[in-house]
Amino acid sequence: PLALSVYRLRNKLREREDYDRFADPLDALDAEVAHLKRLADDYSSLAHLPEPKFVRFRFDRLVHEVVELHAPQLERFRFENRCASEPVEIIGDPDRLREVMVNLLKNALEFARPDGRIRIDAARAGSVVRFVVADENRADAPTAADLSHATRPYVTTRPGGTGLGLAISETIIIDHGGRLQLETDVVF
Repeated sequence: PLALSVYRLRNKLREREDYDRFADPLDALDAEVAHLKRLADDYSSLAHLPEPKFVRFRFDRLVHEVVELHAPQLERFRFENRCASEPVEIIGDPDRLREVMVNLLKNALEFARPDGRIRIDAARAGSVVRFVVADENRADAPTAADLSHATRPYVTTRPGGTGLGLAISETIIIDHGGRLQLETDVVF
Protein backbone atom coordinates (compact mmCIF):
# COMPACT_ATOMS: atom_id res chain seq x y z
CA PRO A 1 0.00 0.00 0.00
CA LEU A 2 2.84 2.44 0.77
CA ALA A 3 4.51 1.97 -2.62
CA LEU A 4 1.15 2.34 -4.34
CA SER A 5 0.47 5.55 -2.40
CA VAL A 6 3.83 7.00 -3.44
CA TYR A 7 3.12 6.01 -7.04
CA ARG A 8 -0.29 7.71 -6.97
CA LEU A 9 1.12 10.80 -5.29
CA ARG A 10 3.88 11.04 -7.90
CA ASN A 11 1.36 10.77 -10.75
CA LYS A 12 -0.86 13.41 -9.21
CA LEU A 13 2.06 15.80 -8.64
CA ARG A 14 3.36 15.37 -12.22
CA GLU A 15 0.43 17.44 -13.34
CA ARG A 16 1.79 20.44 -11.44
CA GLU A 17 4.18 22.94 -12.99
CA ASP A 18 6.42 22.78 -9.91
CA TYR A 19 6.78 18.98 -10.02
CA ASP A 20 10.59 19.26 -10.02
CA ARG A 21 10.36 20.53 -6.47
CA PHE A 22 8.82 17.21 -5.42
CA ALA A 23 10.90 14.83 -7.55
CA ASP A 24 13.86 14.37 -5.19
CA PRO A 25 11.76 13.82 -2.04
CA LEU A 26 9.60 11.33 -3.94
CA ASP A 27 12.71 9.52 -5.19
CA ALA A 28 13.97 9.36 -1.60
CA LEU A 29 10.60 8.01 -0.49
CA ASP A 30 10.69 5.38 -3.25
CA ALA A 31 14.18 4.35 -2.17
CA GLU A 32 13.09 4.07 1.46
CA VAL A 33 10.05 1.96 0.52
CA ALA A 34 12.35 -0.35 -1.47
CA HIS A 35 14.74 -0.54 1.49
CA LEU A 36 11.89 -1.43 3.87
CA LYS A 37 10.67 -4.10 1.46
CA ARG A 38 14.16 -5.58 1.24
CA LEU A 39 14.46 -5.49 5.03
CA ALA A 40 11.12 -7.27 5.42
CA ASP A 41 12.10 -9.84 2.77
CA ASP A 42 15.48 -10.42 4.44
CA TYR A 43 13.86 -10.78 7.86
CA SER A 44 11.35 -13.23 6.44
CA SER A 45 14.06 -15.21 4.66
CA LEU A 46 16.10 -15.47 7.87
CA ALA A 47 13.09 -16.71 9.80
CA HIS A 48 12.03 -19.09 7.05
CA LEU A 49 15.14 -20.26 5.25
CA PRO A 50 14.11 -23.17 3.05
CA GLU A 51 15.53 -26.58 3.74
CA PRO A 52 18.60 -27.12 1.55
CA LYS A 53 18.02 -29.25 -1.53
CA PHE A 54 21.17 -31.33 -1.66
CA VAL A 55 22.31 -32.44 -5.10
CA ARG A 56 25.65 -33.36 -6.62
CA PHE A 57 27.06 -30.45 -8.61
CA ARG A 58 30.28 -28.84 -9.78
CA PHE A 59 31.28 -26.29 -7.13
CA ASP A 60 33.98 -24.86 -9.40
CA ARG A 61 31.36 -24.03 -12.05
CA LEU A 62 29.22 -22.26 -9.47
CA VAL A 63 32.20 -20.15 -8.40
CA HIS A 64 32.91 -19.32 -12.05
CA GLU A 65 29.28 -18.22 -12.60
CA VAL A 66 29.34 -15.94 -9.54
CA VAL A 67 32.65 -14.39 -10.63
CA GLU A 68 31.29 -13.82 -14.14
CA LEU A 69 28.17 -12.19 -12.71
CA HIS A 70 30.33 -9.69 -10.82
CA ALA A 71 33.02 -9.22 -13.50
CA PRO A 72 32.12 -5.56 -14.21
CA GLN A 73 32.48 -4.62 -10.53
CA LEU A 74 35.67 -6.69 -10.15
CA GLU A 75 37.36 -4.76 -12.97
CA ARG A 76 37.76 -1.80 -10.59
CA PHE A 77 40.12 -3.89 -8.44
CA ARG A 78 43.16 -6.07 -8.90
CA PHE A 79 41.19 -9.31 -8.97
CA GLU A 80 42.88 -12.65 -8.49
CA ASN A 81 41.03 -15.91 -9.10
CA ARG A 82 42.90 -18.78 -7.41
CA CYS A 83 40.17 -21.36 -7.83
CA ALA A 84 41.25 -24.91 -8.48
CA SER A 85 41.53 -25.68 -12.17
CA GLU A 86 40.37 -29.27 -11.70
CA PRO A 87 36.66 -30.07 -11.27
CA VAL A 88 35.42 -29.86 -7.69
CA GLU A 89 32.24 -31.87 -7.31
CA ILE A 90 30.25 -31.67 -4.06
CA ILE A 91 26.86 -32.49 -2.63
CA GLY A 92 25.05 -29.36 -1.53
CA ASP A 93 22.38 -26.84 -2.42
CA PRO A 94 23.80 -24.77 -5.28
CA ASP A 95 21.18 -22.02 -4.91
CA ARG A 96 21.87 -21.51 -1.21
CA LEU A 97 25.64 -21.68 -1.72
CA ARG A 98 25.37 -19.15 -4.56
CA GLU A 99 23.64 -16.82 -2.08
CA VAL A 100 26.61 -17.17 0.30
CA MET A 101 29.17 -16.55 -2.44
CA VAL A 102 27.33 -13.48 -3.74
CA ASN A 103 27.04 -12.06 -0.22
CA LEU A 104 30.73 -12.57 0.57
CA LEU A 105 31.80 -11.13 -2.77
CA LYS A 106 29.51 -8.10 -2.37
CA ASN A 107 31.01 -7.45 1.06
CA ALA A 108 34.51 -7.61 -0.42
CA LEU A 109 33.51 -5.25 -3.23
CA GLU A 110 32.13 -2.79 -0.72
CA PHE A 111 35.00 -2.84 1.78
CA ALA A 112 38.02 -3.22 -0.52
CA ARG A 113 40.26 -0.22 -1.12
CA PRO A 114 39.60 1.37 -4.53
CA ASP A 115 43.06 0.30 -5.75
CA GLY A 116 43.09 -2.86 -3.65
CA ARG A 117 43.09 -6.52 -4.39
CA ILE A 118 40.25 -9.00 -4.15
CA ARG A 119 41.08 -12.69 -4.22
CA ILE A 120 38.90 -15.78 -4.46
CA ASP A 121 40.17 -19.22 -3.57
CA ALA A 122 38.20 -22.43 -3.93
CA ALA A 123 39.76 -25.85 -3.61
CA ARG A 124 39.23 -29.27 -2.15
CA ALA A 125 41.32 -30.31 0.83
CA GLY A 126 40.48 -33.95 1.46
CA SER A 127 36.75 -34.20 2.13
CA VAL A 128 36.44 -30.45 2.71
CA VAL A 129 35.91 -27.69 0.16
CA ARG A 130 37.30 -24.36 1.19
CA PHE A 131 35.96 -21.13 -0.33
CA VAL A 132 37.76 -17.88 0.50
CA VAL A 133 37.00 -14.29 -0.47
CA ALA A 134 39.75 -11.90 0.62
CA ASP A 135 40.18 -8.20 0.05
CA GLU A 136 42.55 -5.39 0.95
CA ASN A 137 40.31 -3.38 3.26
CA ARG A 138 39.71 0.33 3.33
CA ALA A 139 40.50 2.13 6.58
CA ASP A 140 36.80 2.22 7.50
CA ALA A 141 36.26 -1.51 6.95
CA PRO A 142 34.96 -3.63 9.84
CA THR A 143 37.50 -4.33 12.58
CA ALA A 144 38.23 -7.67 14.23
CA ALA A 145 35.86 -6.58 17.02
CA ASP A 146 33.14 -5.87 14.45
CA LEU A 147 33.68 -9.26 12.84
CA SER A 148 33.38 -11.09 16.16
CA HIS A 149 29.63 -10.44 16.12
CA ALA A 150 29.05 -9.81 12.41
CA THR A 151 26.99 -12.99 11.95
CA ARG A 152 24.44 -11.94 14.54
CA PRO A 153 21.18 -10.86 12.89
CA TYR A 154 20.76 -7.09 12.45
CA VAL A 155 24.41 -6.28 13.21
CA THR A 156 25.85 -4.06 10.47
CA THR A 157 28.57 -1.47 10.01
CA ARG A 158 27.20 -0.42 6.63
CA PRO A 159 24.81 2.51 6.27
CA GLY A 160 21.56 1.12 4.91
CA GLY A 161 22.64 -2.47 5.62
CA THR A 162 20.18 -4.89 7.18
CA GLY A 163 22.71 -6.95 9.10
CA LEU A 164 21.20 -10.15 7.73
CA GLY A 165 23.57 -11.14 4.91
CA LEU A 166 26.26 -12.77 7.04
CA ALA A 167 23.68 -14.22 9.45
CA ILE A 168 21.89 -15.93 6.56
CA SER A 169 25.21 -17.00 5.01
CA GLU A 170 26.36 -18.57 8.26
CA THR A 171 23.08 -20.46 8.63
CA ILE A 172 23.40 -21.82 5.10
CA ILE A 173 27.01 -22.88 5.68
CA ILE A 174 26.10 -24.59 8.95
CA ASP A 175 23.28 -26.42 7.13
CA HIS A 176 25.99 -27.76 4.83
CA GLY A 177 28.14 -28.96 7.74
CA GLY A 178 30.62 -26.12 7.40
CA ARG A 179 31.64 -22.98 9.26
CA LEU A 180 31.98 -19.33 8.33
CA GLN A 181 35.25 -17.77 9.42
CA LEU A 182 35.71 -14.00 9.19
CA GLU A 183 39.19 -12.50 9.53
CA THR A 184 40.93 -9.16 9.19
CA ASP A 185 44.45 -8.55 7.96
CA VAL A 186 44.53 -11.27 5.34
CA VAL A 187 47.99 -11.61 3.80
CA PHE A 188 48.12 -11.58 0.02
